[in-house]
Amino acid sequence: MAFFRNFKKSFEELKSIRCLTVTALLIGVSVALKFVMIMPSETLKISFAFVGLAAIGMLYGPVVAGLAGVVTDVIGFLVKPTGAFSPIFTLVEVAGAVIYGIFLYGLNPVKLDPHFSADSRQTAFRCSEYLWRSSASIFSAMCS
Repeated sequence: MAFFRNFKKSFEELKSIRCLTVTALLIGVSVALKFVMIMPSETLKISFAFVGLAAIGMLYGPVVAGLAGVVTDVIGFLVKPTGAFSPIFTLVEVAGAVIYGIFLYGLNPVKLDPHFSADSRQTAFRCSEYLWRSSASIFSAMCS
């Protein structure tokens, strides 16, 4: 029953004015990010629109995120229609938002140790540099 407790707690978040205003702002961010995408090829589109819905799910839970998913999809279609409207795509957006809410709601943030050693920082820098170079080479190979 602990699983459904998060849904009830998330539903109660809808009574808060702060929840409604932050959700509205993040819906706007999500709709704006829907139209900013990277297209390495004609058939592949990479978008960051999930960030807004993931933030809503993390802050206010699966119920609020699901409702925001409906609003985001409908507003995104009204602003820039790409073919006929299909409620199935809306359900996919809602399902994704609810999944973000289920897994991210109530998650405790990780606090970094202020006494992070210099060796650890250097190792982390090397790892991030390696990831950056390998992802850059993959994208350059895909684009050429």
